Amino acid sequence: RTPMNAMLGFASMAKGQTENKKQLLTSLGHVETSGEHLLKLVNDVLDFARIDSGLVHIEPEPINIPFLFYEMAENFRKKMDRKRIDFKTTLDLQNENIMCDALRMNQMWVQLLNNALKYTKNGGIIEFSMRQIAVKDDSYATYIISVKDSGIGIEESAMPYLFQALETDVDIKEKGLKGTGLGLALVKRLVDLMGGSIT
Repeated sequence: RTPMNAMLGFASMAKGQTENKKQLLTSLGHVETSGEHLLKLVNDVLDFARIDSGLVHIEPEPINIPFLFYEMAENFRKKMDRKRIDFKTTLDLQNENIMCDALRMNQMWVQLLNNALKYTKNGGIIEFSMRQIAVKDDSYATYIISVKDSGIGIEESAMPYLFQALETDVDIKEKGLKGTGLGLALVKRLVDLMGGSIT
């Protein structure tokens, strides 16, 4: 309800600020930000429900990993620059062309990078990397994707609940940071669907 309450509150304020363009634009900016937050929340809930209902299926297609990886990095570059974050990318692959569900891969990367961006202060560091560690019988390979940041971290007591739906680290709540508790749970379910693991 938080983003909806913010939208309604700032929309009401905007009605009384029609004579003051600067305050009106500020209020509308808050409405837009809250709207984006609400849309992300709704999308996560819908995806989560579809996965839990067995309606999401992995659909592999031929993809070029470097293209997918660097396209994702480029999509985040401006956001990183706005917070003056040192955004480092590393790719170490023997096999660049694979069969993979690009949509679901992107969905996981977006969740992980958004988390890193959200919880890393201005001037911090975020590292996004992917490396290949094994090839099995010339048809399957193992890839490790890593998102590392200099953000606020996660309390050790919260670790067992990290991938459970609607769980948010108490320390994060106390710092006034927004978290739906769905992002990592959604990533976990997608990773499971792909036959992978996440830690």
